[in-house]
Amino acid sequence: MAVLSCKQTQRPQRALDVGCGVGRATFELARVYDEVVGIDYSKSFINTCLVLRDNGRLGYTAQRHGEIATDLVAVVDSTIVNNRGFSFYQLINQISP
Repeated sequence: MAVLSCKQTQRPQRALDVGCGVGRATFELARVYDEVVGIDYSKSFINTCLVLRDNGRLGYTAQRHGEIATDLVAVVDSTIVNNRGFSFYQLINQISP
């Protein structure tokens, strides 16, 4: 096994999360990167990311079994939301007929 070492002289600045869904990995990437861009095809996923980015939390209902459901809250660490640059974009099909 070869071990490579490298010296990182500065912190990574930007990251791109393609297929970001509701942004879980995007927000986690912000722990390391100064700016993170999330892209997804689903408009509802991007809207969820924007609510989480702007409010830091989002309530939702998880369907457990049949009519049994639980109300939950998704929370993004405030140190991530307040100290990083986030952009979320919907990937729109650009192919013309």
